[in-house]
Amino acid sequence: MNKNDYNPLPRNIDLTFFFDRSKIVFCCLWFISLVSNYSAFGQIASADSVAVNASEDMVYQQYTDAVENHSHLYNGTEYVNYDKPYIQGDQFFESNLEAAGGIYYDGFYFRNVPLLYDIYVDELVIKHPASPLKMKLVNEKVKYFVLHGHTFVRLVSDSLIASPIRTGFYDLLFASQVKVLAKRAKDLQERATPTGLEGRFNEIDKFFIEKNKAYYQVGKKYTVVKLFPDKKGDLRKYVRSQKLKFTKNRREASIVKLVRYYSTLPQSSPSQN
Repeated sequence: MNKNDYNPLPRNIDLTFFFDRSKIVFCCLWFISLVSNYSAFGQIASADSVAVNASEDMVYQQYTDAVENHSHLYNGTEYVNYDKPYIQGDQFFESNLEAAGGIYYDGFYFRNVPLLYDIYVDELVIKHPASPLKMKLVNEKVKYFVLHGHTFVRLVSDSLIASPIRTGFYDLLFASQVKVLAKRAKDLQERATPTGLEGRFNEIDKFFIEKNKAYYQVGKKYTVVKLFPDKKGDLRKYVRSQKLKFTKNRREASIVKLVRYYSTLPQSSPSQN
């Protein structure tokens, strides 16, 4: 088993649990008690005693390994909140409060990690379990993360190929033979007024389709349909029958619905797509 396949954490235990020494000791003793009580139902022999001792050592080692492996998460730099009192809104995706998420980081997958995603600077933020500090994860070590029901993958742009994609995290909205992704971002507008400074964070969503390992930015109906020339007629009929709209408020849902429908159609050879 390589380290990419290893996940030391039980599915239903919160990350911060592993940094509470008293709980670690309690759970070790609890597991050991279970193992010891179970052995009492059989014949007590020297071989059983060896097995119990080995189980006790294993339980302790599992907790030790869990703490050590989670230290991978806490070697970034401090995150300093740059928000100001006069600015409306915040820089985070969905919420400015930490929410439990999952993250594949530095070769390991971690569950139930308190996360924030700063989409103004495209950085993933975690709270250190043993202090009030917030820390920035190293973006290059993040393969993907799950937060607020969304799965974000890290894409790296190729400087040798013209592409609308820039290196960063992208919300994977649909995945089949083609993929639909969204770039979640915010911009900050500030201005001076007679009564002082004012500012506001504004959300900006951009949508992309990955087809045959190439990325295309889409927004309006025609930008989606033209990517599938052999299915133009089918897609146009579907847009009309489903009354899909590509206005700002309905664009995301319509793009996903249209591409999902395309994925159900009989596929032509790659040279025709």
